[in-house]
Amino acid sequence: MSRISYRRFMAAALVIAALVLSGCAAPRSADRLDLIQADVKTLAAQMERLSAQIDAMDRVVRPLEMRRVSMDFADAPTMGNSEARVGIVAFSDFQCPYCQRFHLSAYPVLKERYIDTGKVLMAYRDLPLAFHPMAKGAAAAAHCAGAQGQYWEAVDALFEAQDRLGPALYPEIAAGLGLDMDVFRTCLDDPAIMAHVEGDAAVAAALGIEGTPTFFIGRVEGRRVIDAIPMIGLPPYETMAGVIESLL
Repeated sequence: MSRISYRRFMAAALVIAALVLSGCAAPRSADRLDLIQADVKTLAAQMERLSAQIDAMDRVVRPLEMRRVSMDFADAPTMGNSEARVGIVAFSDFQCPYCQRFHLSAYPVLKERYIDTGKVLMAYRDLPLAFHPMAKGAAAAAHCAGAQGQYWEAVDALFEAQDRLGPALYPEIAAGLGLDMDVFRTCLDDPAIMAHVEGDAAVAAALGIEGTPTFFIGRVEGRRVIDAIPMIGLPPYETMAGVIESLL
């Protein structure tokens, strides 16, 4: 049901309620009528609040749903066949529970069926949300692991240990991946790494993205995803697979 249809339905329901409660029953006392009218006013106020909530959601979601976009992979880490026909750009946050859920559930199936088979090229871009204080540091740790060829392995480890994100965890993950620890620590202190993370966040802001995860699925042309379809939140695997299949 569309937003307009929903509002019309609710308005009609309020009219019917008013008629039934105050005009279509046996005569009642004045006190009872006052109570009924108060109930109708309460319903009307609730409808107004719901309408405002719908408007607020529209301002975030509808601009993305109503347009497709094209974007560069830029220097984002990618996984898969560079000659793939379909690309996915994911904006993610290592402290976001929904990003973790995607990574531990839908992502392994997408990887097995589409990325590892050469059909899809996937890129990760960072969107550390302001209320996730550990997200930026975790993103920097992933990129520093990537500097030694272990980005995706670090991503796996960070999501698996999401409840432990923090400075003590990152060297532990690096050691487990067999990284050069001196190089890793130096990398964490490099301002260019944080600038990369913040640059991704700026791209997300320019696109109107305010939450994670957000995915863009489109055709690959060079180092760009063209005419990409946005998917906001945690879409079911079947939904993502359906979009991918329509583009293959």
